[in-house]
Amino acid sequence: MRMRKLGSEQSLVFLAPDEVVKGIKKVVGDKVSKLKSAHVLIWTMKETCQQLQINVSNWAMQGYEFAERQSGWSEVSKGPKSREEMKKLFCQQEGRTLAQMYGVGEQSPTRREAHQISPSANQRTIEEAINRHCKLFNAFSLEDARAQEEQEVELVHEQEVEREVERPPPARPAEHSVHPYVKQFVTTGSLVLSPLAFRSVKQALERTSLVFPSGGSSAFNELLVTNDFYRTIHQTIPDSNIDDFLRPLEWVVTTETPNGSMLVGFSPYEVNELLEQFRTSTKVKLHLFAPRNSLAMQTLEDLQLFTLPTTQPTTPLSPHLSQQLNLYSGALYLSSFKSYNSLCTALRLHFGGMDEIAERGVINSNGFVQDAATRMDLGLVGNGFDEDPVQFLRKLFHLRRNRRSFLPSHMGQILFSGGLSEADFA
Repeated sequence: MRMRKLGSEQSLVFLAPDEVVKGIKKVVGDKVSKLKSAHVLIWTMKETCQQLQINVSNWAMQGYEFAERQSGWSEVSKGPKSREEMKKLFCQQEGRTLAQMYGVGEQSPTRREAHQISPSANQRTIEEAINRHCKLFNAFSLEDARAQEEQEVELVHEQEVEREVERPPPARPAEHSVHPYVKQFVTTGSLVLSPLAFRSVKQALERTSLVFPSGGSSAFNELLVTNDFYRTIHQTIPDSNIDDFLRPLEWVVTTETPNGSMLVGFSPYEVNELLEQFRTSTKVKLHLFAPRNSLAMQTLEDLQLFTLPTTQPTTPLSPHLSQQLNLYSGALYLSSFKSYNSLCTALRLHFGGMDEIAERGVINSNGFVQDAATRMDLGLVGNGFDEDPVQFLRKLFHLRRNRRSFLPSHMGQILFSGGLSEADFA
């Protein structure tokens, strides 16, 4: 910054820590009681000279390297070179023992030996000019420059990094309510499929950044969630998503319909408000559920934990229903190899014996079988996805895991690494 009429209309104040003040007094003499601007300038110039003395070896080393590279390019311009000749022109001997790098008395390979080429006339001229300039700084050693370079490389890994966690934006929680159709469902078991009361999985994910693949509705056709389960925050910003506010699936209600069993995800508020009705209901059953996110954790997909009413026996869930629960909730581990095969059937994934299929161009890099006839041949039939669901599931599980990695898990292996084997369930 340029300051006009310094000393007349402006003033300059030097602020320094105790360590620097001691260094200034050491340069100008300890007898000085009051430091002046001239003392600071003397210390600054002396520190600059010392730093130049330290860095001259690095400067010389860089100059030598430039001369060698320039000589190499001159040789290349004369005509084509083989790979071995190119290595001799540009490659250096990088491998050195610890004794050569840091030991006392050990001799490292000379610069000529390290670069493996003979100097050209132009290179000698540049190096002589560098040597003349270095004599102004007294003796120096290239080994000091190499040691300093190694220390800088080591310090790079020791730098302390402060991470800044990006939190979800502030949001106002949505007001809870129990819709009359939800209460009617708990009492009578009758499902009125109104969007004001119940939502499909596709509708429950519509305000997220997820792109629901074709055929996904049939893969989740027996799983619903209540509207109170779906609504977590007031969306004040248009077109914003609720990726950071997806409600985890904890309470599941089962019921029997003429078309089979149905699963409905309830919010904790609804469960608390309708607890007495659940205790006396003869049409529905309440279950506590949690996704299996640890290999040591026992699976809860059978919905046998904390059931209401306790007087009614719990009907075992079909594999298809358990599969829907696991996928939507983000369960990372499967219970058996049979469950794995059933999941691959629904996802239309095939990981075994792909050479012949891949040649026909009907399977992509994720293992998704794109051709309907080939799916029939492989037994990938029934309710499932018509479009590759891998990217969709990767992001869904990523959101369920609060953006943490899940690669070592069963689902991580399926969605990223090409499937599992029976040994993974031993």
